[in-house]
Amino acid sequence: MYAFDLGSMYGLCMETYVSGLCIETYVLETIYGDLCLGTMYGDLCLETMYGDLCLETMYGDICLGTMNGDLCLETMYGDLCLGTLRNDSESV
Repeated sequence: MYAFDLGSMYGLCMETYVSGLCIETYVLETIYGDLCLGTMYGDLCLETMYGDLCLETMYGDICLGTMNGDLCLETMYGDLCLGTLRNDSESV
């Protein structure tokens, strides 16, 4: 459960719990600060100090969503594609 925050306040740090691989991207910006992504027992879960974020994988595609529904991260053919979705917190 120990994650290394190698990214800055404006960076996103993705790492695997097994391999220890860390991917840093300075494209995603959050009001809560930096995000650290780690895998637990093969399942991907995103944790922050200020919220309950959960990462879901769909057939190799990675979709990142917050409780506010602001951020969406997708992987396409091994390439990382960052997009933002505007959703109301009331609608899940």
